[in-house]
Amino acid sequence: MFISIVVPVYNVADYLHYAIDSLMKQTYQNFEVILVNDGSTDNSPVLCEDYANRYKNIHVFHKENGGLSDARNFGVSKASSDWIFFLDPDDYLEYYTLDLIVKIQELHQADLISTKVKATSKYNDYSSYQFKESDYKDLNVLTKEKALELMLDDKIALFLLVPNSTIEVSWRQFLFQLVKFMKIFML
Repeated sequence: MFISIVVPVYNVADYLHYAIDSLMKQTYQNFEVILVNDGSTDNSPVLCEDYANRYKNIHVFHKENGGLSDARNFGVSKASSDWIFFLDPDDYLEYYTLDLIVKIQELHQADLISTKVKATSKYNDYSSYQFKESDYKDLNVLTKEKALELMLDDKIALFLLVPNSTIEVSWRQFLFQLVKFMKIFML
């Protein structure tokens, strides 16, 4: 399974390397990274270009500032895979994260996958945990309706890995064509 990882970038030069380094350390390597520079005014655009030059699976796009939702939607439009994973530039992944998610999808034929998030006050605070079979076999599999209810009640995190298929005609194919991230304006 090939994964497109969308990373919206806006003035994150001081910590973008944590997110990118964590992606390059993944045990599962069948992915592309889509860096969407959303009009940064710091050194972020230069860093994005450096990463794209260093790693063949990193692609960078520059656009005028439109906000987080606009950057994510733009990244989804540039994705070339069947599955989309969202990673914020100030976050990082445990080295096994993508491997675990792929195993979950393959075993359960999941349309959406939501994961736990561990809050930390420092970067590179990797755990020594080794994931095991029970981590992807013994899961709560929810209906679409129940998952949406729990997401809206803020009981589970928003989905991180979602299908973006243009081949198979199903509700999954239209997910991001019909439901875009909303732009939120604050006064």
